[in-house]
Amino acid sequence: MIKNVPYMRKLSKSVIRELIYLMRQSKYDAGSVLLKRGDIAEQVFMIKEGVVKVEVPYKNEDIFFDYLSPGSCFGCYSALTDDMPQILSFKAETPVVIEAISTADLRSMADKFLALRDELKILDLEIEAGQKTDFDFFRYRNNKVKLT
Repeated sequence: MIKNVPYMRKLSKSVIRELIYLMRQSKYDAGSVLLKRGDIAEQVFMIKEGVVKVEVPYKNEDIFFDYLSPGSCFGCYSALTDDMPQILSFKAETPVVIEAISTADLRSMADKFLALRDELKILDLEIEAGQKTDFDFFRYRNNKVKLT
C-alpha cells in the first residue's frame, strides 16, 4: 500500500519495512467519519479493506464525490502541513480497516532516512508553491468498486 502513495514510490525496501512497522491498524463501522472537512490530519491513512466515501461541501451540505478502495490513501498532504485543513470529508461506506502512520513518525523517519527526507522536502515545497491539489487523496483501483 505504501508504494501507492506517489511520494513514497521511490523509497527502498528497507525504508518501506520501517514505515510498515510504524503503521497502526484501526477498524471502523460503516458510516463512521474518518476525517472531516476542516480537520488537519495528524496521520496518513491507507485503506486496507473496505470502501471510503469522499464528500465535498456544496451549499451547506456534503455531497458525494468519489469512492476510495483498498490501496488508496488520504490525508496525504494535510498530514504534512499545519496550515492545510481538509476541504473534503472521508466516511466509511462499508466496514473499513485503515493502516495509518502518524505525522510524528513520518518526520522521525525522515530524520533517519535521507531518501524519505528528500521526498518530504520536495512535497513541502510543492505544497508551499500551490502545486498540489486540495483533493488530499490518491485513488488506487485494482478492480472496480462494487457496492451492494
